[in-house]
Amino acid sequence: KAIDNKYIVVFDAPKIIDKTDKKAVAAYIAQQTKILSNQYNVTVEREFGTALNGVLVDASKKQIHTLLS
Repeated sequence: KAIDNKYIVVFDAPKIIDKTDKKAVAAYIAQQTKILSNQYNVTVEREFGTALNGVLVDASKKQIHTLLS
């Protein structure tokens, strides 16, 4: 079931990051989260990093379209 204004944004980690290094992945996600929040003015509600490199954001459809373009 979809939830209004809730989106999962998945980060495509660069090949230089060892995806088995949890600290490196966490640092990358934290960096990307800050950029996402500042550049697109979205609210990050939760970070993921074990099975999925991404975040849950609270954003309008317009913000998501801007992010994707």
